[in-house]
Amino acid sequence: MSMALKKEVLLMQNLQLLGFPAAEAGPQHGVRTAEAMAKPVLHANMFDRPNEKVLFQVLHFLLVKMNPQVEQEMRFCWPVVTPHDKTNFKKLVQSVLQDMEKSNMLPLGSSQASRLNTGYGPRTVDLIWRLSTQALKTALTRDTAGYQFVAPRSKDQAETQEAIQLLKAKIAMKTRQFQEDCVARSRIQDEWAAFATALTQKIQEVTKLLEETYEKQSKLDASVDRGFYSQAGDVQRTTKLQNISTSWETIHGSMTSRAYQSNRAVLDTTLHHHGDQPVLDAHQLRPQRSFSDRHGAVNLVDVVKNADALIQLVRRRLAQQDSTQILSDRDTSRLSAVTRESNAYIANLTTMTQQLRQLLVQIKTTNESNARDL
Repeated sequence: MSMALKKEVLLMQNLQLLGFPAAEAGPQHGVRTAEAMAKPVLHANMFDRPNEKVLFQVLHFLLVKMNPQVEQEMRFCWPVVTPHDKTNFKKLVQSVLQDMEKSNMLPLGSSQASRLNTGYGPRTVDLIWRLSTQALKTALTRDTAGYQFVAPRSKDQAETQEAIQLLKAKIAMKTRQFQEDCVARSRIQDEWAAFATALTQKIQEVTKLLEETYEKQSKLDASVDRGFYSQAGDVQRTTKLQNISTSWETIHGSMTSRAYQSNRAVLDTTLHHHGDQPVLDAHQLRPQRSFSDRHGAVNLVDVVKNADALIQLVRRRLAQQDSTQILSDRDTSRLSAVTRESNAYIANLTTMTQQLRQLLVQIKTTNESNARDL
């Protein structure tokens, strides 16, 4: 097996490891199935003859794997459709290969235009093999750097210990948080259980109260006289209401009669003067209406004043012990007149009181009669 054949085999393995989108060969060697017409077929002899389309696909795939920014730079010439796209694509590929030569990633001469223009042969296989090897190294470096749990001795031992300690701390923190959450959940469940118990007790109390209410209602229905709701009871109630209405109409009619109005005047007068108190001091007397006698109008205030003057005179005479003449004839006549007027005033008050008593008796009798009718 020649070195070229070995490079072709290694090239195919590298492309498979990198995930190159290739189709599997059909039943015959080199024949593609209908499902994989859009994908190239990888085989050891694919670059034995000109195969520019597959070459461009492999170059684009490998360059993007090594540097994803290349895809953005080739957006105006990929996929290759026109001759103009083909020229620009080759220029960009040659520029990238030159940068890799400067970085010692590829040997000198790898960016020669003849390797791209030919499109097949050992030089083309060598270029693609070297590019696939660099792409595989780049992918492995990127994956190793992104893998957190690296094996010991692959990095510095101190960093590994710090990572282990950090992992243990995270595990302890998560464990503590989980325990706290469990305690909180347990407390919430206990509270819900207590609430459910209290709610069950309240439901039982309400149910018991409802049963007692139903029992009382049943007893009440049994004790109620159903005759009250009968037609005869309705007629009886209607008759009573009519009697009550008639009694009230009679009372209202009696209130508009002349006798009631006269009695009402006596009552109003009595209520108006119920606060008057008999006093002998003429200055504290309230103004009263004048009473008439056979000599004309008599002012009650003047009568009281005269009586007070006579009483004061009698007291002074008695104090002086003048037994020869305590009162003169003039004073005696005045005292007699005052006495007659007082007797007349008392007689009028007595008559008014008797009338008031009779009126109260009549009102009481009427009220009792109406109450009996109700």
